[in-house]
Amino acid sequence: MNVRVEPERAGQVGQRQYHFLGVTLDEGTRSLCRGEETLPLGGRAFDLLLYLITNRKRIVSRAEVFRGVWGDVVLDQSNLNVQLAALRRLLGANIVQTVPRRGLRFGPELEDKSRAETGSIAVLRFEMIGQSEEIEWLADGIAEDLSTELARFRDLLVIARNSARTVPGGSAQDAAQALNARYLVTGTLRQAGGTLRLTVRLVDAGSGVKDWAETYDCAANARFEMVDEIVAALASAIGPQVWAAEARRLRREPPRNMSAHDLAQRAWAGLWPLEMTPDQRSRERAMDLAAQALNIDPSCALAHRTVAYAQFWTLYFGLADPRDAALMKGLTAAAEAIASDPLDHHAYRQKGLLHFLSSEPVAGMIDLRRAHALNPNCALTLSWLGLYEATHGNDTVAVSHARAALARSPLDPMRASLEVALAFTHFITADYPAACDAAFSAVQQRPQAATPYLILAIARIGAGELDGAKSAFEQLKTLAPEMTAARLKGAWLSPKEDYRRRAHTFLRVAAGLAPMAEAAALAPNRRP
Repeated sequence: MNVRVEPERAGQVGQRQYHFLGVTLDEGTRSLCRGEETLPLGGRAFDLLLYLITNRKRIVSRAEVFRGVWGDVVLDQSNLNVQLAALRRLLGANIVQTVPRRGLRFGPELEDKSRAETGSIAVLRFEMIGQSEEIEWLADGIAEDLSTELARFRDLLVIARNSARTVPGGSAQDAAQALNARYLVTGTLRQAGGTLRLTVRLVDAGSGVKDWAETYDCAANARFEMVDEIVAALASAIGPQVWAAEARRLRREPPRNMSAHDLAQRAWAGLWPLEMTPDQRSRERAMDLAAQALNIDPSCALAHRTVAYAQFWTLYFGLADPRDAALMKGLTAAAEAIASDPLDHHAYRQKGLLHFLSSEPVAGMIDLRRAHALNPNCALTLSWLGLYEATHGNDTVAVSHARAALARSPLDPMRASLEVALAFTHFITADYPAACDAAFSAVQQRPQAATPYLILAIARIGAGELDGAKSAFEQLKTLAPEMTAARLKGAWLSPKEDYRRRAHTFLRVAAGLAPMAEAAALAPNRRP
């Protein structure tokens, strides 16, 4: 359990806010809140809780508590017991620890108030090389718009631009400390003739290490449309890079006393490497962390979203028993995540994917399109949207969406997933050579993931490459035997009849259970 103390506010000397167990105790307003909800806490219970927090470094005797909270009023011990019981009912049994024959102590440990939040990022003012009012306007505009677009990623805590503008010069560590940010976006803008060159860097402020860098060129008389394209490309690239770095850090650092959000972040970070793999034990560990978070804060959106994400992949690999219960659990968790954070595009994406598993493609398309509208910079969401547009929506935009996802984030940590989505989209549209290329690229990047081998096996049959298909099938069977058996029995995840017929027949051919002639009959218009 962690407590975060915020600095004293101007005009309220000595009055602070304390954060613990998903709630905020405000000394100035004498309130206890969870999000927007004010919790029912009587005045005397508030005084008791505040007294214990401010004396949290030691055990205080009951006599001290009486003097500190009730002053000189003579009361029976039962008065203290009543207030302690009220606090424990409201905030849990561990909020106040009883030390036998010594006294009481506030349960949670104090969190370092200077610790930057997970995923906290600030976009600093870009350095201008050369003096030009046009360059200055463009640099400020890009930085301003980039902050806005990064905020669409609900896993990131974007420091307000008005704060980032006021940071004095110095090292990245100095700027990060001033802003309480873990990551910084810095850059330079220079003009050479009729061309502007923007160089942008993502820096881990704690280590000073550059995590990512890219250069963009545009015409010196760039219009708003061109600036928008640059900002979208930057946001699409930076958002996943920050969270991938955070996921690595969270998996590397030992766990400490954690709030609900800390637990949920660890759970979410633990799921990322599991995409397209049947590693259920690791997935269950992530779900256990999410359950711990929800036990502390039932409204934690990230924890609910994590449960939905885990349930989708559990169902995908045929590891859910009973299936209907897992599906309902996932859909309920996604709905709870959206109710807690209606702007979370990840939650809408997971809800949409779960709707497809429950044979509700109309609801699935609505949710996926909503996810993309909430964050058009998320390449992963765009790739899934392309795939399902091919099966249930507007197939004329399917391939372009899937390709655009890769173009938006060419160094995306989830690039293998983007390649798989593109491969399936090509397969659905019967472009088997293109499907093979994308699937093989995914295999090269994630050789221990199962899904790339599935699409590679059926795509190679479509392209007439029997030996290569058999090799991919053997890898698939080794990595995901349950899923392989389910697909061979006809358990495909799309109700689109043409896709199911081709995918099922091609996989049976790759497995040696059907002759190549059956596949050839279904792919008469094979593209060169």
